[in-house]
Amino acid sequence: MLSQRLEEPKVICVTGGKGGTGKTLVAINLATMFKNAGYRVLLIDGDVENPNTYLLLGAELNEKKAVPFFKPDIVQEKCTKCGLCSENCATHALLQIKDSYPIPILTVCSGCKLCYKICPENAILANFKTIGWTYRSKAHGIDLLIGELKPSEARSAAVVEDLLHQLQEDFQDKKYDIIVLDTAPGAHCDVELLIDKADFVIPVTEPTKFGELDLKKIIELIDLLEKRYKVIINRSSLL
Repeated sequence: MLSQRLEEPKVICVTGGKGGTGKTLVAINLATMFKNAGYRVLLIDGDVENPNTYLLLGAELNEKKAVPFFKPDIVQEKCTKCGLCSENCATHALLQIKDSYPIPILTVCSGCKLCYKICPENAILANFKTIGWTYRSKAHGIDLLIGELKPSEARSAAVVEDLLHQLQEDFQDKKYDIIVLDTAPGAHCDVELLIDKADFVIPVTEPTKFGELDLKKIIELIDLLEKRYKVIINRSSLL
């Protein structure tokens, strides 16, 4: 066991451009290795569309918390149909026909709240919907923080942002020595959010043509974020 703790937690991000390469198993094995060495370990499952670290570790999901997401509610009694909100919505999430009230299209709303902030009549209320959940758990001496996107929702990055907000609270409490981040496959925005928080990145791939192509994509993202990394080539029996 360690005689002293780390002064600052170290963050390791396990990622990969392709699914099915064993990324999550690598993340769990890393967390287990550090736990066995005497470190206090937090494993964060940021693959919010398919979280399964808790399943592989045989853990129960506890401390369920909803992840809220802004949605605009139009107060027709106050709305003057000026069109300012729809004209300035970058994602075109407010449909407005001339001389009619704006209609929110929630599936494309980014949650930026610009419409709510600029409405001159205060005719837009800030309401919220649940787009996912986070959970806390513990298994084999490893603490788990898990994100889950609600089925039919598409804003996975918002759930990851909520996980990172909770991570920041853990940083302040200095509860952990090692934090292992498990990302979704791919090189999209929620993966970028997790890689950006890491001190070191481990992309996991397989020795196939698709594995090689997707590895190049994720390395481009890692280089863009100026992170140190080492690649694990899993399933070497395919060579």
